[in-house]
Amino acid sequence: LQQLDMESNGKSVNRFGEPVDYPTGPVIFGEPGTNGQHSFYQLLHQGTDIVPLQFIGFRNSQLANDVTIQDSTSQQ
Repeated sequence: LQQLDMESNGKSVNRFGEPVDYPTGPVIFGEPGTNGQHSFYQLLHQGTDIVPLQFIGFRNSQLANDVTIQDSTSQQ
């Protein structure tokens, strides 16, 4: 449901490429990192509404193996 709504409706143009002047879909969001695939973020990037959000990462790895977060934030 999340992918269907946020990807299919997450655009700011109609099927003819014309801009729309109404909200195109609700935010149904809640998957971390790679589980929140491109399609989930499409509405946030290309939708008609401004959706404030923050990306949160760990400075030190929380796993046995390091997780690269370089370039995931503009602050050190």
